[in-house]
Amino acid sequence: MTIDSSNIVSRQMQQRTIEDYTGENDKFDLAVIPDFDSKAISAFVVPTALVDAFRIFTLAHMYDNEEVTFLLDNVKQGEIFWEAFNIIFDLPLKKEPKLIRNTVWYGDFGDRRHEVCYDMGIRIGPTRQEKEQIVDHMSGKFRPGFKTTDNDYFVYSIHHMSKNHKGVDQFFLDKMIEMFINSGGIDLGNSRDFNTTDELVDKMKLLANASCYIGTKTSWINLSRFFSVPGMALYQHSPHRSKW
Repeated sequence: MTIDSSNIVSRQMQQRTIEDYTGENDKFDLAVIPDFDSKAISAFVVPTALVDAFRIFTLAHMYDNEEVTFLLDNVKQGEIFWEAFNIIFDLPLKKEPKLIRNTVWYGDFGDRRHEVCYDMGIRIGPTRQEKEQIVDHMSGKFRPGFKTTDNDYFVYSIHHMSKNHKGVDQFFLDKMIEMFINSGGIDLGNSRDFNTTDELVDKMKLLANASCYIGTKTSWINLSRFFSVPGMALYQHSPHRSKW
């Protein structure tokens, strides 16, 4: 897929600055964020996390706009995510979206980042309420044959604490992997850094048709909800304490 770099989002920061969005008593509560006018949105930022990318793609479908631009934080992964999403889910947009590299930086705005980006015509992610709406919107919207009858196998993914702050130490990593292998589990591996679209689609199909997911709290366990697959996140208490 060719990246179109000729048409970055047209609505920029205008005359607004950080000072316009901050104040001593101006904490922005994401739980009570006001409803967005979908027609005012011209672009969606696609993050590097798999589940967040799929949420954004679904949100774009829910908005049902004529023109959609996806701003990719990682161009290669963003392309793979979008291609896989269309193979798995029957949630087409009205027109083929533009895929371009993201050049928008919003980290300095903290809790006001949703509102700041909205003023630029950009969505950077769903609100808390929208995350639940997205799960409902995606439910059952699979391409024919993707999700079949439930199988007896389970899937897992265990991360070392050096690779993921939610991971475990070497002792538990070895113990859990040994137990899962002996129990017939299938390792999904990392939920990032896919080499091809086929690799991602194959792993998603394993997840979608598994009896359950067990492992580190990554995109896999969040994606399991889209397929109504039970999920359990593992957390090490001692001597290493995983961050939840």
